[in-house]
Amino acid sequence: MITSHRLTNSVTINYKYVVSPNEYPVNKVACSSTSQFVKPLLMICKSASTDSTKVGEPFYYNITVTNTSCYPLYVSIFDSLPKGVHYNKYSFTRDCEFLPDVSISKWIDLGILPPNSYTSIYFEATLVYDLNIEKFSNIAYACYSRELPKCKIFHYNIIESNECVIKIDKNKKCKC
Repeated sequence: MITSHRLTNSVTINYKYVVSPNEYPVNKVACSSTSQFVKPLLMICKSASTDSTKVGEPFYYNITVTNTSCYPLYVSIFDSLPKGVHYNKYSFTRDCEFLPDVSISKWIDLGILPPNSYTSIYFEATLVYDLNIEKFSNIAYACYSRELPKCKIFHYNIIESNECVIKIDKNKKCKC
């Protein structure tokens, strides 16, 4: 998760000017560069209810999306689960509200997230077959936009969450 980011902007201007009507124009190049650290408008964090699982054992993912800005942001998220991990239908909740018709296999519209607020997504998943690997990882994505002041242009960005890693415990007994 990015907590600050260096934003750099530079410009190069090529121009000509006349010193005297009897001389050739003078060519000039001006360069300027600025750099500052900025806090992201939106942060996304993904976690799991366990650090290890076994085939057939359900576990939970939690995705928290935080609007750190002073602007309302229109937010959507996407979470593509790793191969062998199955989304358990009818397990999706947002801020403790059960939403049975939501599927995580596409972009999920979260609507407007007010300034300086957050929302939490929670759903169940299961490792459905042995992947013959020691662990699997996953990230979620958030897309956000906001209307720029004094115009009807929207600014869009896509960010990714931290990597959520779960170990596969071949010796763990499933309680399913």
